[in-house]
Amino acid sequence: MVIKLNNEVVNTPTDDMTVLDLLKWRNVHETGTAIAINSQIISQSKWDTTKLQNDDDVLVISAAFGG
Repeated sequence: MVIKLNNEVVNTPTDDMTVLDLLKWRNVHETGTAIAINSQIISQSKWDTTKLQNDDDVLVISAAFGG
């Protein structure tokens, strides 16, 4: 499956991925992360059930810590 991830076209390793699968595949920590698919915010409680679709536009925003 092909998706747009933070403005980069990527091929996912499988056609059956959830948001949580995507984060694990890309080694993104869940804490401090927000996800939007096609400009719709996906609540963290739905990451394990929200399936990605071909051509989805996914935005992953992770908070930066430090000072």
